[in-house]
Amino acid sequence: MDKIDGIGVDFKNWRFNLRPSNTEPLIRFNMETRGDKELLKEKENEVIELVKSLN
Repeated sequence: MDKIDGIGVDFKNWRFNLRPSNTEPLIRFNMETRGDKELLKEKENEVIELVKSLN
């Protein structure tokens, strides 16, 4: 986990970063996998649901 630019988390096959926007009242969400589109969609949904549950 890295907290330099928001929250960045690295796993074996994927990673994501959440940070507040500098210009808009929203959260920026970036995610990458190693070319696995199914994993990308699965983890994207998990992270989005987690963020929504914190509200």
